[in-house]
Amino acid sequence: MKKKLFAMSTMALALIGVAWPNVGAAQSYDQIRAIQRSNELRYESELRQMGLEARLAHNAIWAMNNVPDSACATTAGILLMEYGKWSESKMNSDRIANMEAGGVCEMRVIKRPPPKKEPYDPKKDSTYQGKLFFQNHPEEAYEIFLKEGVSLTELNNIATLFAHGTYYSPGCTNLAGQILLLIHRGTGGMPREVDMPLYRDSLDDLKDESEVIGCNPYHYH
Repeated sequence: MKKKLFAMSTMALALIGVAWPNVGAAQSYDQIRAIQRSNELRYESELRQMGLEARLAHNAIWAMNNVPDSACATTAGILLMEYGKWSESKMNSDRIANMEAGGVCEMRVIKRPPPKKEPYDPKKDSTYQGKLFFQNHPEEAYEIFLKEGVSLTELNNIATLFAHGTYYSPGCTNLAGQILLLIHRGTGGMPREVDMPLYRDSLDDLKDESEVIGCNPYHYH
C-alpha cells in the first residue's frame, strides 16, 4: 500500500512540477514559474472539464503541489493521467463524485495532520485471533460456523487458510476471525447485543464469499 501511495504521490508531483519542456539553465526562475503556473491552470481546467467543482479543482492543484500524499492529490493525479482517454468513464465519474461528497479536497482536510499510527495490538487483530482460535479450539470453531450455515467445504478451506501462513485471504480470514472475535467479546457463545449487527453482516459477507471465488486456498498462494 505504501509503495502504491508513493507512486501516486510521485505521479502527482510529476504532473505539476516536471510536465513542461526541458528547462535550460539560461531560463530564469520567473520563466520556470510561468511555465509551471500555465500547467497548473491547464490541469485545473481539465479537472473542471471532468466534472469537478471549480473550487475543489483549485484545491486539488494546491494539494498536488503541497501535500502530494493526500487523498485529494493522489486521486487528482489519477484523473489527470487518464484525461482525454478515460475522462468519460464511469470509474472516473465515481472518483469525481467521491472527491466532492467525501470532502477530501476541502482545505481543512488536505491540511489535517495524518493520524498517529496506533501500536499493533494482537488482541484487536481479528485474523490473528481467528487463527489462534482455529488452532486451539478447532471443534468449537467448526461448531460455531456450521450452526450459522457455513458449508463444511468452505469451513475446511477457511481452516486451511488459517493453518498455513503462506496463504492470505483478506475476505475469508478477516471475516471468520472477526466473527470469532465478536463471539469472544460476548457470553454464552454469542456476541454482545451491541455487536450483533456487525456479527450478522460479517456472517452474511462470509457466506457470500463463495459466490465469487470462495475461500479456496489455491487462490491465495
